[in-house]
Amino acid sequence: MAAHNKLTQKQIEAAKADGKQSKLADGGGLYLLLHPNGSKYWRMRYRHGGREKTLALGVYPAVSLKQARELARTARAQTAAGIDPVAERRRTRPGSGRRLPEIARAWYGSRQEQRARNTLEGDRRSLAYLTDYYKDNTDINDITTAGVSKFIEHLNLRNIPARARRTVQILAQIWDYAVRRGIITDERRNPAATARPLLNTSKPKPQPHIRPDELTDFYRAIQTTHDLHPYARPLLLLAALTVPRPSALLSARWQDIDLTARLWHIPAADMKTKHPFTVPLSDWAVEI
Repeated sequence: MAAHNKLTQKQIEAAKADGKQSKLADGGGLYLLLHPNGSKYWRMRYRHGGREKTLALGVYPAVSLKQARELARTARAQTAAGIDPVAERRRTRPGSGRRLPEIARAWYGSRQEQRARNTLEGDRRSLAYLTDYYKDNTDINDITTAGVSKFIEHLNLRNIPARARRTVQILAQIWDYAVRRGIITDERRNPAATARPLLNTSKPKPQPHIRPDELTDFYRAIQTTHDLHPYARPLLLLAALTVPRPSALLSARWQDIDLTARLWHIPAADMKTKHPFTVPLSDWAVEI
């Protein structure tokens, strides 16, 4: 397959996807894959064993046009010699960096500054299901839709629909993370996203609640009941007066509360939105 070198640097820099993935061909099977989010990936189509395959050559601009052409030239030479470039890359690339647990840890670490502590803790528990199921030496390139389907069956048997759903969602995100870093070496559709419909659906449960006409009796009971934990009464009253997330109230620190200004400053790290939040305190809240 001859290379025609159709693309220019100016074309590549100006290229944008119009709402969906598109391709810019350079010739000889080499093309630039354009994503709607602005990312640009070098890919090469080739045939081996009677099948058309795709080889990932890196992300532009980290891999320049010249470098992509050199990589494509090497791959064409391999196919001419009867060698599958994807299989050869897997055979010669060191195992480190492709193992699922290692990539999962890197994905988790990349989120430390973006997510609230409670979200990270929940994701850590979900990751445990993933890393307990897949062996330590599992190459992420070897994960298939059929394999993820079996993993979902394993999760469904545990009857943890919400946790199972989040665990499979995380696996899909880890796959995308590996694609963005050139660790995934082909263009298969994300196997976790493909298998996700196999998850058991959970019926929504109504949240425990108190009707407005019951509030007076409820707060009277808080004030008069003697067998409450010493912390329960003030916490329940503060929850009603400030309406925070329960986790924010339980993790409140004196250093975040300004009794003089009657303000409770919740730091960004404790907020799901990762933005600081200020709660005004009433006279009753200050007294508590």
